[in-house]
Amino acid sequence: MSFNYVSYAYKPTTIGCSASGNFTSPSDINLIMCKNQYLQVNRLSEEGVSSVVEFEAPGRIDTMSLFRPSGEKQDLLFITIEDTFFTLGFIDGKIETLSSGSIDDPVGRRSESGSITTIDPLCRAVALSIYEGLLKIIPFENNKHQFKEAFNVRLEELNVIDIAFLESLGSKSKSGPTFALLYQDHVGSRHVKTYEVKTLDKDMEESSLNQLNVDHGANILIPVPAPLGGVICVGEAQVSYINESNKNHSVASPANSRMAIRSYGKLDNTRWFLGDQSGQLYLLSLQVSDSEVTGLTLKELGVTSISSCISYLDNGYVFIGSNYGDSQVIRISDELNPETNSYFEVFQTYSNIGPIVDFCFVDADKQGQGQIVTCSGAFKDGSLRIIKNGIGIEELTTISDLVGLNRIWSLKTETGEEKYLVMSFTGQTLISSVDNEEIGEAKIPGFDVDSTTVLCDTVIGNNYLQVTDKTARLVSSHTLELIDEWKPSSGTISLAASNPTQLVVSLGEGKLVYIEISAQSLKQIQQTKLDYEVSCIDISPEEGKISSTVCAVGMWTEISVRVLTLPSFDILTVQELGGEILPRSILMPTFEGINYLMCGLGDGHLFTFKMDRGMGILTDKKRIVAGSKPIMLRPFISKDRQLNVFAASERPTIIYSRNQKLVYSNVNLGEVNDMCSFNHESFPFHIAIANENSILIGQIDEIQKLHIKTVQLHAQPTKICHQPSTKAYGLLITQFENPETSAIFSLDENNFEKKSEIRLEGNELGQSIISCKFTDDDNEYFIVGTAITEGDEEEPSKGRILVLQVQDDKLVLKAEKDVKGAVMVLHSFNGKLLAGVSGRLMLFKWAESDDGDNKDLVQECSCSGGIYILDIDSHGDFILIGDMMKSVHLFVYENPEEQHVSGNLRLISKDYQYSWLSCSLMLNESEYVAVDQQGNMITLKKNDEAASEEERKQLVRVGKYYCSDRVNRIQPGFIGMRFANSSSDINTQPVKTALFGTISGGIGVLAQLPPETFAFVTKIQKAMSSVVTGLANISRETYRQYRSERTREDSVGFIDGDFVESFLEFDFETQQRVIEELSNNHQEQITLEELVKNIEDLSHLIH
Repeated sequence: MSFNYVSYAYKPTTIGCSASGNFTSPSDINLIMCKNQYLQVNRLSEEGVSSVVEFEAPGRIDTMSLFRPSGEKQDLLFITIEDTFFTLGFIDGKIETLSSGSIDDPVGRRSESGSITTIDPLCRAVALSIYEGLLKIIPFENNKHQFKEAFNVRLEELNVIDIAFLESLGSKSKSGPTFALLYQDHVGSRHVKTYEVKTLDKDMEESSLNQLNVDHGANILIPVPAPLGGVICVGEAQVSYINESNKNHSVASPANSRMAIRSYGKLDNTRWFLGDQSGQLYLLSLQVSDSEVTGLTLKELGVTSISSCISYLDNGYVFIGSNYGDSQVIRISDELNPETNSYFEVFQTYSNIGPIVDFCFVDADKQGQGQIVTCSGAFKDGSLRIIKNGIGIEELTTISDLVGLNRIWSLKTETGEEKYLVMSFTGQTLISSVDNEEIGEAKIPGFDVDSTTVLCDTVIGNNYLQVTDKTARLVSSHTLELIDEWKPSSGTISLAASNPTQLVVSLGEGKLVYIEISAQSLKQIQQTKLDYEVSCIDISPEEGKISSTVCAVGMWTEISVRVLTLPSFDILTVQELGGEILPRSILMPTFEGINYLMCGLGDGHLFTFKMDRGMGILTDKKRIVAGSKPIMLRPFISKDRQLNVFAASERPTIIYSRNQKLVYSNVNLGEVNDMCSFNHESFPFHIAIANENSILIGQIDEIQKLHIKTVQLHAQPTKICHQPSTKAYGLLITQFENPETSAIFSLDENNFEKKSEIRLEGNELGQSIISCKFTDDDNEYFIVGTAITEGDEEEPSKGRILVLQVQDDKLVLKAEKDVKGAVMVLHSFNGKLLAGVSGRLMLFKWAESDDGDNKDLVQECSCSGGIYILDIDSHGDFILIGDMMKSVHLFVYENPEEQHVSGNLRLISKDYQYSWLSCSLMLNESEYVAVDQQGNMITLKKNDEAASEEERKQLVRVGKYYCSDRVNRIQPGFIGMRFANSSSDINTQPVKTALFGTISGGIGVLAQLPPETFAFVTKIQKAMSSVVTGLANISRETYRQYRSERTREDSVGFIDGDFVESFLEFDFETQQRVIEELSNNHQEQITLEELVKNIEDLSHLIH
């Protein structure tokens, strides 16, 4: 049995369709984006477009349209997924399903043009083109959002390109809903016809508007509103206006070039935006005189991302949704911008990493901070996306040559700006300040700069506090002169903590001194001696206060945290941490009204507790591994004016709260010893980050779990791999010019700059690239597989395998091998090379060439592997191949006992259920996963225990699950920090995970859970499904059913991680109902707090 958990680490980002209207209220201007199965509702404001709500549909969304029935004040959504339609409204702040129904036709053949939906402007009927030769009509019920029974009408026109209901013809008092139909006949010519729907007769009849032989490349119909009426037919060479009176007009494409228009958006009743395959944006205008169209104009506005949809918002703002590049909100201008050669400016950008064609996972430092590099986008919008779990720092400047730097602090001026930066060294303190946007040396006369500074702070009265190993000094921020000084009667100061009105210092041997700070003095109030030495102190006040009633300390010897009262130092709590590693930093932050205590140890472990400050009680203990070196905890305020905590170590981490839950994000930096806020007018919301010899001053990128960097290629990246020894990436790109050309790049692993390039032949395309080491050769090579198409061949009949080595940053060809077929996939195998050449599996070894001077690829053995091999993976001597049509096959390499004798590839078992695969992976020696082109994920295992030989030859399907997304690549890898939480019911030992990239720009995680965890989470999933009804009244079980062309089967062996994790977003009442369901029907007694903790821990464990 397979125990799998599937969830998105990064949800889909491609936008296939969009709509604008008044969905959330009559006065709101909403933009609704469709991202595969997700819908995001946004609102336009003066600040830009902001998200209102995002929700998941029960399947991949085919079409989406806004409509407004008569009498309604707000727009409604009409959505189709694979076999269902449903309508949604925004009622009382929530998304509600208003109606739903089936659109499935079991005997139909899906249209090559995809699903098309058009809605009658008077809301009398919806027409759906899904199957060849059929048009499904869904009549409205009394022009409201309910529908009568759907019916099919036969079409003579089998190859439908587009359909659109017309306002003019269909709005006549005696006529029914009328639509225009663009179709292609059997000889390739395209024509426009119109039909009137007879809803009572469940039929239709041809109407008066017809146009034969429109532009050969026509692919879009745009209905023109009344009173003009008619329809616009968009082609490649021209755009034509057609109406009933045959007063037709056309405009040719600019410069008589051919356009490939893929999207349009309505500006008003006579103007539309058009977007073509090159990213060119046009404005199409009807010229009108005396209520008649007299001509058309087409104006080039500039180049955007390649648009899949266009939605006009308001006041010149236009949304450009893209499947291939970043989506954009642009603002149209009347004036040409000479710098960009466009009539618009980009106002807002939405990052899109889809479609993910290929990716590689790299954990270069082997510290659990891996990164994913994707081949994303297409055509001119092709790019590499470097994805790290964490947060980037936008560097402003670096202060170098600070050898021996220990600690840093910033100090505020009277205006609240952090002007001074104090740096502590052994026996010395340096000060820098900001002056005219420059950072330079400064002096504060009241400071002791010839001592080691233990602590600096801005305190009450806008004064500065400096605590050195000898003294505590109060200094005026106005005169910079000393106001007061406190010295210990004996001993030296080793530790200190402060807030605006209080100071606690440690004098060693467990001695603590409490000092109160006023505008004019430092006054010792209390002292005590604890049982053990103190290792760290904090007296951060509660949110909104300037003093604290408690002091938190970390203790030597007993390895504990103590909470003490102030000023008396009475012990409230002793919390032992276990182990032998000292607490090194302690902090009491408040996030979203919840008080916490955090303690970082010397070995990189971080403990967190919820804290009752009044009683000193610590609860909800959690522990994570943030690194392997000592942690320093420092609070700061982010750009959104929320508290964050920076955990400095060799794997720096930022901690923040979202929905009253702590979130941990890696910072994409090397080792950090200390940090502090450095918020100045010249560089607001910046921070200073210190290591042992320099300080980086920069701004934190938007707090997010995944940080994405883009490398624009302006070509299509197709395959990528990493080569550790040369610190380089190998990349295949294709440029879609006429003809297509392909090239091999080597890129620097740090900055992704191109170091070397090899262009392939004009009829040759790169298909695969790997980094490979061979037996008895210490060098590492890039191996490239190609496909060569001769003349009029539909499929390539030959290809090459190229062996390349990086020498002096240049790619050098070391060997090449001609083969009969396309080299679709390569795989490094036990010091040899496996190649999938069309449908044949071939094994090569690296041996002396015939001339004896060089090495060459020598074929050792081969066998038939299927129709078209797409994937190869191995474990030991076992080899799994994924075939485009014949699912997966398992081979074994039989190594001969005698030397100089070739080995053999033998088929031992296979999946006898044919599937059109997109990728596959070996989870281990006996378990495998494959994903087909419909989005089904299948797990299989060897059937070694079977009694008969025939049964042992069959791979058994042990799991099946519908992803609702097309997966192009799956490989081992992980995202996120690995947690170890001693207080959770979930087994939180690191689990084995694989990552997969999808065509919609999603990054998913497939995790293999321990059986007991899988059983427990399965109960949670079932309880949630019993309580929560999905959109369109489709249950989660139905949504995730494995689906073939004709059948549906329940999911087995998989947990829907996205669904389980959505429990954290449920309201309290719904969460409580799930708890009751677990108790009543699943024999699982658990509190709400415990369940939330378990699901949080599971989520953090996996991504």
